[in-house]
Amino acid sequence: MNPSGSSFVFQDRCGRRWHRLRILLIAVTVVVLTASIIFVQSLLVPPTFPLSKTFLQLKARLHALQREDAAVLAMPPKAKWLEFTRQASAFPAAKSSEKPMERAAVKKTGKPPRVGFLEGGNPAGLESMKAHAHSLTHVSIEWMTMVDTSGGMVVSPNLKIVEAARKNGLKIVLLLNNLYGNKWQTDAVEWLAAASDAEQDRFIADLMVNLRYVDADGLLIEWGEIDSQYRENITRIILKICRALHDIHVETWLRVPMGPDLKAFDLDALCEEVDYFVAALHDEYTENDDPGPIASQPWFDGWLETMMDYGEPSQWIIEFGTYGYDWEKGAKQAKIKGFSDIMACAERSGIDTIDSKGPGYNPHFKYTDEGVEHAVWFLDAVAFANQLSRVHRFQVSGIGLYTLGYEDPAVWKVLENPESMASPDRWQDALDCERVAHFGSGNVLTVEDGPESGSRSVSIDGNGRLTASYTAFPSGVTVVHQGQGKEDEVAITFDDGPDPTWTPRILDILKKAHAKATFFVIGSQAEKYPDLIRRMVAEGHEIGNHTFTHPNLAAISRERAVLELNATQRLIESLIGRSTVWFRPPYAADALPSKSDEIAALRIAQDLGYLTVMHDIDPEDWSKPGAAEIVRRVQAGRLLGGNVVLLHDAGGNRRQTVEALPDILAYFEKRADRVVTLSTLLNWSVDQGMPPVIPKQQSFSRMVSGSGLKIFYRIEQALGGFLVVSTVLVLLRTAAILVLAALRKRNRSGADASAPSYSPDISVLIAAYNEARVIVATIRSVLNTRYPGHMEILVVDDGSTDDTAALVQSLAETDDRIRLIRQENRGKAEALQNGMRHTTNDIVVMLDADTCFEPDTLPRLIEALRDPRIGAVCGHVRIANQRSLVARFQAIEYAAGFNLDRMAYDKINGITVVPGAINAVRKAALMHSGGICADTLAEDTDFTLSMHRNGYRIVYAPDAIARTEAPETLRGLARQRFRWAFGTLQCVWKHRDMAFHPKYRALGCFSLPNVWFFHILLVALSPIVDLMFLLGLSLGVFGGPMMAYFTVFLVCEMATAAYALKQEGDSLWRIGLVPLMRVVYRPLLGWVMWKSLLKALKGAWVSWGKLERTGAAVSA
Repeated sequence: MNPSGSSFVFQDRCGRRWHRLRILLIAVTVVVLTASIIFVQSLLVPPTFPLSKTFLQLKARLHALQREDAAVLAMPPKAKWLEFTRQASAFPAAKSSEKPMERAAVKKTGKPPRVGFLEGGNPAGLESMKAHAHSLTHVSIEWMTMVDTSGGMVVSPNLKIVEAARKNGLKIVLLLNNLYGNKWQTDAVEWLAAASDAEQDRFIADLMVNLRYVDADGLLIEWGEIDSQYRENITRIILKICRALHDIHVETWLRVPMGPDLKAFDLDALCEEVDYFVAALHDEYTENDDPGPIASQPWFDGWLETMMDYGEPSQWIIEFGTYGYDWEKGAKQAKIKGFSDIMACAERSGIDTIDSKGPGYNPHFKYTDEGVEHAVWFLDAVAFANQLSRVHRFQVSGIGLYTLGYEDPAVWKVLENPESMASPDRWQDALDCERVAHFGSGNVLTVEDGPESGSRSVSIDGNGRLTASYTAFPSGVTVVHQGQGKEDEVAITFDDGPDPTWTPRILDILKKAHAKATFFVIGSQAEKYPDLIRRMVAEGHEIGNHTFTHPNLAAISRERAVLELNATQRLIESLIGRSTVWFRPPYAADALPSKSDEIAALRIAQDLGYLTVMHDIDPEDWSKPGAAEIVRRVQAGRLLGGNVVLLHDAGGNRRQTVEALPDILAYFEKRADRVVTLSTLLNWSVDQGMPPVIPKQQSFSRMVSGSGLKIFYRIEQALGGFLVVSTVLVLLRTAAILVLAALRKRNRSGADASAPSYSPDISVLIAAYNEARVIVATIRSVLNTRYPGHMEILVVDDGSTDDTAALVQSLAETDDRIRLIRQENRGKAEALQNGMRHTTNDIVVMLDADTCFEPDTLPRLIEALRDPRIGAVCGHVRIANQRSLVARFQAIEYAAGFNLDRMAYDKINGITVVPGAINAVRKAALMHSGGICADTLAEDTDFTLSMHRNGYRIVYAPDAIARTEAPETLRGLARQRFRWAFGTLQCVWKHRDMAFHPKYRALGCFSLPNVWFFHILLVALSPIVDLMFLLGLSLGVFGGPMMAYFTVFLVCEMATAAYALKQEGDSLWRIGLVPLMRVVYRPLLGWVMWKSLLKALKGAWVSWGKLERTGAAVSA
């Protein structure tokens, strides 16, 4: 109850308002919670897509061909090495026509070279290198490709591999070849061999730039299909490269082909400068040949012995194959396969056994895939052991594995312990599957699980070589690839859209070219731009699911991942009346997923009925390499056989993508390629890729989710609109405050600095309740001011229970200017009312009992009242006790908020409150305006607005400084600010008719709306918006708008604080506290405002409260 019995703003004396409001709030809460639960549950209901069993289960497609092929067993090795023995060679030993120059020696120290060769497009290779770096000394990386007859090179840097190699202490050898796509660019090498010295020097200079870029230790040259007539020129250019690289202490390696291509290389001449020859002892039968061994033992032995006749054995590195080939009958080219891929294929084909035995000692088998015959040959650890034992007889310099990521895991055991692994007993361990297997061709992926271990028995045959028999095959996780399509089919896919700027331009280009694409859309973007989704479908394009907020699925829970996909699916259904089976995971669109987190994303999608779509042509347009480079990268990927292009129509500035797209389409048209949708690649109809939603079969969950998403979108739009309006208003307010404050300072600086001369008799009024710790010092600070006129000091003791009254009485006995007035405890407002009745002068100064004046405060304060039109003047308040972080926060707020606002508002007569800490009023004006009322907790704001209502001017005296005590704890601050917030709310509600009223000019049209929006609404909502900003950063929701809001608000606050602190003469370093205030201080003020609003709605009476004094202000 209100102890005074007077009216109190917001008070509901009957108590009915809160009861009714509580019922309403409970009802609304129940409805919202129930709807939210139903909505979330509807999003958790997965879609169902009728995919065929053969599509999802590999075993339903594959069948073993177990027949023993006598022709294969009797297959003789390709004995091409016989043409290159010393006796048969058409090119006898010769020396270069040039006299060898003395070269800068490249030291060969440490372990003998053990080289891991990496393909840039195989992520399993990088993982293998990391896992087995301790068994390697070097890593060779695909880097430069010669492509034209002008010395041009295509550089494909892979800094991820370089970084990993350096971290693991491996030396780096960059590969220079002439294989662009699947074709050897012979003209490029032959041109270079015959080029002028200047052209060759320019090429070598470019070469050295790339080597220096990664601080490479060596260069590996691989030139294929060179005409032997260029042999002498080839020798000269290689020697020239060697000498240039030796000058910078970089080794030169040459990969020596086993076959007719060897005729182009004069090994005898080259051995003088080349540091290492790399004998590629694999590809006996290449991917372009008929099926056959990769490196049969006789073929391997023959070439090994032949190569040892050239140079010294210590100059040779023997390169072992670690892969296999899968030849499809009727196909132009075989597919390279890794050991895990081959084991999974054998297991799912139902193969009973695979044998590795003489004479070739290369394991092989056959199977059918949907009736099409396949032949598989591969190299395993047993074959490696046989070949390695042969190599050790020649004491060569080193060995290499081609390529990492494809090898039988047991290869590493053989490499580390070749002697012990020559015994069959060491092969008894289970045949485990260490990496993800891949089967098939294409970028539409599904995942299957198989047995994680297999069985391989090893024995020694009559020739003393190891043989193997596989009876069980480990497959573990197998990724099945489908959707290769026809040779002339290519699909263009776009991620991250739609975007209102770039997507329409892309659609226009596609429409003009009569090309169809697939757009993997983000749900939150589709929600914003539904018309673009509808346009995509109307123009014949397909839609894919790219999650709702674009999170990294590996970093979130399965439940959230399901929610992401389902929410996007429901949105797509509501927009176009169709579902989609296509899904692409954010941040993980590699065509060969090899990590557990990548597989997890595939599993989640597959469990929900989706087909995961990856890519094999990625120009990385997001990195903005230039439109021409995007086109070149697409061309290179297409030459390598890729048929799914990954581009982006959103997520940033996509101008380069838009500029490149017409040239990409023109390139495909020149190749006679057809740009098709994903459904076409799978030979599906549109209805299979995007099943229509049948209206009669609309499920309840689909209807609920659709409605919920629309509501969510409206809320998002409202929030976005609020953010835009708030941001604009904050910018405008900040600019207005700074400009007005600067103008006020400039226009009145002369008057403010002059010596005060107006000194009427004044009354000083202090309301006190339990202020024994501070009251004496406060009174003495007033007495010690340099005010020349007569003053009286009235202290109204509001029923104090401590020694406040006794201390004041003691002072009054020594100074007749002091009077003590005592009353029962009735609150500050009524204490001031009582004191005002006892004042004898027209000018009344009011201050808080914990506030101390400086010597010039009173003269500066009273001087402003010389003008009779001025009804009140407010002084400049500073925090005296800046000992705690909370107090320092308040010091910034007082400077940048309260004092700077008053300086600006003074210019337009818009001051809304003369603070109780320091003010002076004209008593007649105050009484004419209704006096001091006790119906609010902010009597100072109330009478300030009342005086404005009656036409009086309120001014600010910045040189009239008072130092007050601020709460030093969050608890104390919360109590004080609740009183202030509730009182302010009462006052603006009481005087609500003044807002936007032209009669009150700047006060009504600027100051009071400013209080409503910035001091009430924004203070209440800012913590919520800040929380949503942090949530947006983690979820990817509203990232752009939220970031703009947060940045603008923070910049404005820091700019205002910097200006205010400069005016105060305080350290600018304090603006560093402003960001922290948003985290700690602002949420507290927001909570206080919500508490105030709740109290107002409840209609409860609120007491004034009491701040515990520390006496810091009087000791400052």
